[in-house]
Amino acid sequence: MIHQLKTSQYKQIAEMQATSGVRPIEGHFLAWLASKWGKDTIVEIGSCEGRSAAYMADALHDAYFMHGQIHCVDLWDLGKGVTPSKHSSKSAEQRFYKNLNNLGLMPYITPHKGYSSQVARSWSAPISLLFIDGDHTFQGCLSDYLAWNRYVRVGGVIAFHDTDQPDINKVVSLFLKKEEWKPFPIYDRIMAFQKRDA
Repeated sequence: MIHQLKTSQYKQIAEMQATSGVRPIEGHFLAWLASKWGKDTIVEIGSCEGRSAAYMADALHDAYFMHGQIHCVDLWDLGKGVTPSKHSSKSAEQRFYKNLNNLGLMPYITPHKGYSSQVARSWSAPISLLFIDGDHTFQGCLSDYLAWNRYVRVGGVIAFHDTDQPDINKVVSLFLKKEEWKPFPIYDRIMAFQKRDA
């Protein structure tokens, strides 16, 4: 089975101004995930200038999931001195809003500016799809997982980006040992897992 979806605006999303490293094949996989698990709540950790969120939001739009919401968690300029400068500049946050507004996708987006772990402390809603693409250190990625995985509902999905990086791969390897998570085929640098019933 091919887990790929080209949405109506996929060409514009691929060409939009953004420093995101999400490649088209990865974006089409995220869009497919959103089309299957996006009827209610998606959480994205690490949104930068909005490309990955745009792929998912466009899938919600095409599927007429009017109540679907992507909660985008990012430090943006609060991350100065913590995250790479291209991600923590004020212009990155401005491009996030500009890109998603230009595509008409902001109605599907709820931004949360702050540290992932802090946002998670006040979270309570079940999550259908969790996409982790924030802190790329082992401890940072693990912290994102530990803060948010409890909210992923049974049957929901958690996906990691940049699994070719050693620290991210170490965190992902923890999933491969857990029977509660069923892996999807790998799409470039994204590995995703579906939460099984206990």
